[in-house]
Amino acid sequence: MVDNPYKDMEQDYFVPPALSPPPHSLSSPVPHTPDGVNIDAPNIPDLNLRWVEDYPGEVGSIYGTCETTFVTFRKKQEAAGHQLWAPFSNQAEWELAEWLMTAGISQGKIDLFLKLESICEGAKPAFHNARSLLKQIDALPSGSDWICDGFELTGNELDANGKPRTEWVEVWRRDPVKCAQMLVKTPTSEKTML
Repeated sequence: MVDNPYKDMEQDYFVPPALSPPPHSLSSPVPHTPDGVNIDAPNIPDLNLRWVEDYPGEVGSIYGTCETTFVTFRKKQEAAGHQLWAPFSNQAEWELAEWLMTAGISQGKIDLFLKLESICEGAKPAFHNARSLLKQIDALPSGSDWICDGFELTGNELDANGKPRTEWVEVWRRDPVKCAQMLVKTPTSEKTML
């Protein structure tokens, strides 16, 4: 399996690095008072200091809890009598599918790979081409559905009749509220969300 590239960042809080002060003339350093205020420009604080200010009210509230998408998916798998690796037949097939989807190779190359004799005779995955692999991938939990909005765009070029040229344009998007809900339900945010 792939190691978590963000494991070094898994902590209860994030402390940003101190900013470097703006460059000044090397021959005359900028004088500062003990509280870090630049004497030459008293309204501009030193960038090396951090300010912490208590918020007078409540900063967060728990409105409820929910299962992550993957916990919900796993419960559905168990209820249906499926194995942990479903829709794949075993861990080896899952790892092969994961590699094929994350290796950055085309669907045509996936088809060629799956037709190799050593794969057909040795590994024997349940998927035999990119299409059947993608059908199994599509059975996994996903984010919100894609929405296609179309509109007519009027340009600044004129056509043969002297009218502005138009073009039909598609804009693909996802519902931002559903995306935020999905992010809140991901296992990576489970420990950091209140």
